[in-house]
Amino acid sequence: MASGPQLKWFHQEPAFRGVGFVFITHGQGYYQLEGSDRWNLFQQEDLILFPTGKSYILTHHPVEPEAKEAAAWITGRYRGSKENLSLLIHPLVPVLHLKKADLARDEVLLQAFRSLNLQNHQPESEHANMDWIWLRLLQLIVTIKPGAQGLMKALMDPELRAITEHLCQNFHKEWSIETMAAKSGLTKSRLQEHFKQATGLTPTAFLSVLRLRAGRALLKRTHYSIDEISKKVGYSSDEFFIRGFYKRYGTSPLAYRIKRTSLARGARFHH
Repeated sequence: MASGPQLKWFHQEPAFRGVGFVFITHGQGYYQLEGSDRWNLFQQEDLILFPTGKSYILTHHPVEPEAKEAAAWITGRYRGSKENLSLLIHPLVPVLHLKKADLARDEVLLQAFRSLNLQNHQPESEHANMDWIWLRLLQLIVTIKPGAQGLMKALMDPELRAITEHLCQNFHKEWSIETMAAKSGLTKSRLQEHFKQATGLTPTAFLSVLRLRAGRALLKRTHYSIDEISKKVGYSSDEFFIRGFYKRYGTSPLAYRIKRTSLARGARFHH
């Protein structure tokens, strides 16, 4: 457990393997993920999950010279065991910030994080109790983000898990239904039928969703051009990215970025 000084504090967690988490036990402050210029407010008993391979910063305030009160938190990381639960969480969002009100939907889970003591139990271990906590957390995430249910089913399906993992980790690469089928070990027809049953989407439509989600995240968190983002998430031209983005989100990538930038400027330090 780490605790910040009374007047000014700053903590940087290095890059890691597995899903990193911070549970705020006291006070409030701000966090920032590596590669982002946005600071986000956290408060007591919030839970923040960070993606693998990324460092992050916690501080009392990105601008104010002094803190009104000290803050304390528990940090750790989780790689999962047989179920590889961390892999199920990681593709959902780059950073998942659960407010206390979200955790309070499952009082048993909230109490589990309250009682977690890293001095006596390391979350990196393959302990059955930690697997239970993260599985319960996954169930809570699904209730909060219903759109994640299809991904969960695909990742937990023995026939679909391998290809779903590959798509989640390599959506930026070139894919065809033939290469998907070869990677899954299924016939094209079996893959398409089974994938549609599990997720409600065909494999190619699912791939498009992953690319568009990643593109939306880059629009919010980076200054890359639309063309650069299109290529980074796997589109051969920005025309296909723009068309798909508008169809899914009802606005163009540029209009989305302008709106998000405007909202961020107005709300960044307005708490």
